[in-house]
Amino acid sequence: MKLTLLLLLGSSFGNGADRGDGTVRPMLEAHRWFDLRDAVITGESPAIYRGFVATAFNHDARAEREFRAATRSRPGRDLQYAVHEALFNANLRNGSYRRAAMEAKKKWAVKPEEMPPDRERALVRLFERLPDLAVVSRKAATVTYTTWRGGQIVTPLVINGQVAHFALDTDLNMSVITEAEARRLGMHLIANDVAVSGVTGSEAPGAHMAVADRLKVGGTEIRNATFLVVRDDVGAFMDYPLGERGVLGLPVMLAIQTFRWGREHTLELGFNPPSGRRAANLCFDGTDLLTEVTVESRRLTFLLDTGSSHSAAWPIFGKEFPELLREARKGAQKLIGLSGSTNVDAAIMPELRITVAKFPIVLRPAPVLLATTVEASNWHHGTIGMDLLSQANEVTLDFKAMTLFIK
Repeated sequence: MKLTLLLLLGSSFGNGADRGDGTVRPMLEAHRWFDLRDAVITGESPAIYRGFVATAFNHDARAEREFRAATRSRPGRDLQYAVHEALFNANLRNGSYRRAAMEAKKKWAVKPEEMPPDRERALVRLFERLPDLAVVSRKAATVTYTTWRGGQIVTPLVINGQVAHFALDTDLNMSVITEAEARRLGMHLIANDVAVSGVTGSEAPGAHMAVADRLKVGGTEIRNATFLVVRDDVGAFMDYPLGERGVLGLPVMLAIQTFRWGREHTLELGFNPPSGRRAANLCFDGTDLLTEVTVESRRLTFLLDTGSSHSAAWPIFGKEFPELLREARKGAQKLIGLSGSTNVDAAIMPELRITVAKFPIVLRPAPVLLATTVEASNWHHGTIGMDLLSQANEVTLDFKAMTLFIK
């Protein structure tokens, strides 16, 4: 499942590095975050690029320091705009909506000629009214999880004193709930015509927002968790009873920090990650969570989507691996999301072998989409859903160290 607020559809990096180093500039423009990280670590790069890397790897305080240092060199308008865009995304995915709104206004001030449509400006005004998410406490806890039919992890939780069971979705930049579920849990709806975009790339207007005053998941207690409120007949929600019509997105998942689940239906939450320094194999491209994978001994980036039941490769993959498509047959891949469903033309390979977090997995059959859909499909190689993650005995997500472990 994919949700993107319209404000985030544009990319500021196409012309974003007008005074940057000639080596790292192409990496920034191509959204090659792991390559950019390696270049910044191993060489002398301007502070502004270190700031972009820090936001991509969820080190927001470090990013602020680097960007402040970078302003002394008076970067051009394109880079200033990109800085505010990066900080907007970082604050949005962490539930700091008022700061996100401030960064949006700053980037518009840098480039008034790129002022967005009225609907997007109204969305920023709505952000200014939303309370920021706050973590009251975080303790390690273990719960028993269930799954949706697509294999998505569903965790028990408590909202405003009422028990519910919601899925975990790393590809949502805001948690989602249906209208009837929000009413059942005593959440106050904020009337606003919010448009969203799903995995199909199409838009669906008419959503609202609501705030959960108190949310507890495992041993983590959160105040002011904002939810996008959709109709009860949207997506997979219509297949489940009240009490299960919700999904936890990135702001709540980043607040909990760590997750581990296995085949015994045990979900660990909020635990201290293993000690020792490990290279991050997760990063953010805006609000899209990426993981580094290996195919044919080459490093690629795939979107990590725990809300999706189906994995696929994207058009860039087909362009870079034409030899793997020789045995592919013509077909289509059905995409289902909050904005509806559609069939996308695809080349269907018999199988695709991928190494994710040093763990070998096989996508069989393996669709390669022939048209771009979401913004990330313009830059990255595909999406990894629960059909692939379920091949493992155990999966660990650590947003503090930005690491994915599979065994």
